Amino acid sequence: MRRTKAEAEETRARLLDAAEHLFFEHGVSSVTLEKIASTAGLTRGAIYWHFANKAEILRALDQVASLDIEALFDAALETEPEDPLATACTLALDAMRLIATDERRQRIYSVLIRSDYRGELAELLKWKREVNERYHSHTIRLFEAAHRKGHLSAVWQPGTAAHLYDWFFMGLLFDWLDDPRAYDLVAKGDEALRALLIGWSSPARLAVRADGTPA
Repeated sequence: MRRTKAEAEETRARLLDAAEHLFFEHGVSSVTLEKIASTAGLTRGAIYWHFANKAEILRALDQVASLDIEALFDAALETEPEDPLATACTLALDAMRLIATDERRQRIYSVLIRSDYRGELAELLKWKREVNERYHSHTIRLFEAAHRKGHLSAVWQPGTAAHLYDWFFMGLLFDWLDDPRAYDLVAKGDEALRALLIGWSSPARLAVRADGTPA
């Protein structure tokens, strides 16, 4: 019997849900496609219909976790922001809020960050670089805009500042995901971003925004 599109989407969602929990609890390398199908209450054929391997599943999980976050950046960059540095900090905080309030997103990012991209997952390295470059293209646009407006301190090049922004976000996320109960991700992120924002800002920007805090 031919399955409807809705049924196929439901099957795919069940497989991703099972994979997410199994990968988080046992590690990607310890979980087989057959185990994912069994946990989802589906047949071996069902998972191979949707996913050829675990690399495809990880890509699909990343898309689930990152869709809203990418949308935040896309919306912010439809036009050049009035205060690009403040926008960059606000976007980082908004992304942190999405992660801090969504346990599924936390599990997925924990899996993605800690996976060993060798063997059957080696093909994902090229994809990961493409994803990172896409995110970096968003952030560097903000810092280049800040540079054009005279908002970026003369001690910073836009590329260097954008890299620091990316490294800060990923480093904080990696540390927090190790033990989400250790501290408040958004509160700590806000505190650090306020300091970074002042360090990135030119005297001209600080003169306009005397408090030096994100909008």
